[in-house]
Amino acid sequence: MEYQYYPNQNQYDCPRSSNNSIFIPEPKCNFVKKYNYLSIDSRDRDRTSYPNPNSYRIPFNPVEGTSGSLGKVYKNVIEISLVSVLVPNIATIENKQYIILEIDELKNLMFSSSTEALKYGFAKLHFHTPSTGCAYMDVDNSTPLTYTFYQSPIATLSSLTVRYKEYNGNLINFGVDTSPPDPCTDAIQNSLTFKVVESVANVDSLQQFNVY
Repeated sequence: MEYQYYPNQNQYDCPRSSNNSIFIPEPKCNFVKKYNYLSIDSRDRDRTSYPNPNSYRIPFNPVEGTSGSLGKVYKNVIEISLVSVLVPNIATIENKQYIILEIDELKNLMFSSSTEALKYGFAKLHFHTPSTGCAYMDVDNSTPLTYTFYQSPIATLSSLTVRYKEYNGNLINFGVDTSPPDPCTDAIQNSLTFKVVESVANVDSLQQFNVY
């Protein structure tokens, strides 16, 4: 059944059923923000397709397999924030001013840059100086990095494909991981946490259609 809504007149061209009843649809649906926290870990990747933890894809849809799958696809995404990043405490990172986090599904969000690798990056990662003997480094994220998409929401976010790169665009070398079925090498893994905000219909505000 179809009906036409005329915003300027605030009324519907109401359809009639076979018995000539008139259906008055709900004139407005309110939307609210739904906050989600998303954590991905390089240990959950498909190590056959992505042998090393500096480049990998994590699917969210369970139909793609159980390994690393979150079982949830995000819809109508209006905001994404990078909450935290943990990477191995190794000299190849500690001695760098920053490294580049690239995410295929979230490209072209970075500011304009003369650095080619940054043009498609999601973030420049600056790390805290780690404590002596600490195995991992945490990103300096005193001001969380947030991107908003209120004008053009992301219709579906069903995976994240992550790469860690140097200034020149080369992949960061975290080290060589083991191959399945052997357990992965924990000391060279990485983990990211995001806040994902969806715009969802507030069904509590909807009423049943009236029939006259």
